[in-house]
Amino acid sequence: MKKLLLLLIPPMFFMMSCGGPTYPQQSAAESLKQLLKKETGVDSDVFIVGNTIYLDMQIDGLLSIEEQDFKSSQEVFSAAVSNITRVVLSGDSQIKYMTVNAYPPEQNLLYRHIQNIDDFKAFYYGRISRDDYFSRNVLEIKSGKENVRKILSDKSEITQDSFAAMLIVSEVDNLVYKNPFLGTVINSLSLSYGGIENGTLIINTKASKMDSETKMILENALLKSARNFLKKYDTSIKKIEVLDVSGRLSLSLNV
Repeated sequence: MKKLLLLLIPPMFFMMSCGGPTYPQQSAAESLKQLLKKETGVDSDVFIVGNTIYLDMQIDGLLSIEEQDFKSSQEVFSAAVSNITRVVLSGDSQIKYMTVNAYPPEQNLLYRHIQNIDDFKAFYYGRISRDDYFSRNVLEIKSGKENVRKILSDKSEITQDSFAAMLIVSEVDNLVYKNPFLGTVINSLSLSYGGIENGTLIINTKASKMDSETKMILENALLKSARNFLKKYDTSIKKIEVLDVSGRLSLSLNV
């Protein structure tokens, strides 16, 4: 499912600017809003926080039962990802991370894409493979009005530690799309990134308790994902702790 959704993102066919910046830092946010409005007719909000750029937009059709409506919503989302990458790469800002948040009018669902700009450059110049590049994208679908609004309100600067951590959580969470049986176990936990404290990745779960089989499945999934991403990024993460719905420690892993 993750690769299927990522394949909806069109190839970035533009070339890196060889002259002066097309989108200077001081006007990058407004330029991005105007570009997306011109191409899709959709209004958006753009925020630049340190090295991170956020694009939030309402898209009709995300929850439509009509295939054409959903297809149209995907085209708008793809245009947003393409445009934000274009503006960053054709500008003079120090932006390293981009986040696109899309939601229906009710704001009860969030379609979210987070990317490291350096990873795109590595793919663009052939330093990493297509599959490796796709694996380095955080692609999430979150539900629940309170949860969606909480995520949208968080406009903090992304670090290499937090990006790698979100990749780990996202990959495990997306097992539901790769193996429906394994995914049923993972999905019931409702995992979410909780932050990093003294080299420890905190993962929250809405579950009140886990049986031994669930713990074993989650432990194996987290270790596999962590060892995959932590060798690709220089981070301070040495440990993972999973906290239950009451904030109690459910699982502790050294990575």
